[in-house]
Amino acid sequence: MTPYVREYQEGDAESLAPILRQADLQELQASSPLPPYAVLRQSAEESLPACTVIGASGRVAALFGAVPSLAPSGIIWLLGSDELTTGATRREFLRQCPTYLRVLHEQYPLLYNYIDERNTVHIRWLKWMGFTFIQRHSQHGHEQRPFLEFVRLK
Repeated sequence: MTPYVREYQEGDAESLAPILRQADLQELQASSPLPPYAVLRQSAEESLPACTVIGASGRVAALFGAVPSLAPSGIIWLLGSDELTTGATRREFLRQCPTYLRVLHEQYPLLYNYIDERNTVHIRWLKWMGFTFIQRHSQHGHEQRPFLEFVRLK
């Protein structure tokens, strides 16, 4: 199956939560006391847009979106399974990333968020996508761990 992106649907958060990449799970736990499926669902429900990556396996491989913040900004996020970082799913996702970034920037000229500094795969991806890391917060989120603040202007 060719990987693709579609609009988030009910149940996608529950499908992804048990198969999250270890670094993404650690980031969720460091950020919030809520269970992973609850954070995923809340993030998707608050996002405009909210998207689901269906991997080559036919299963949910990732969720991403942007939560409206102070105009004209959006809080961008992405959480995925190991499938997102391997094989055909990885190649197709990376090929489509610039398109989805342009879509998000049409709605939000400023995109930003914080990332657990242990999540090195996503940090490399954010740099590749043109995000700038502007500040290290040594105690951030539920577990008071080091997080990096990042931004991208349209």
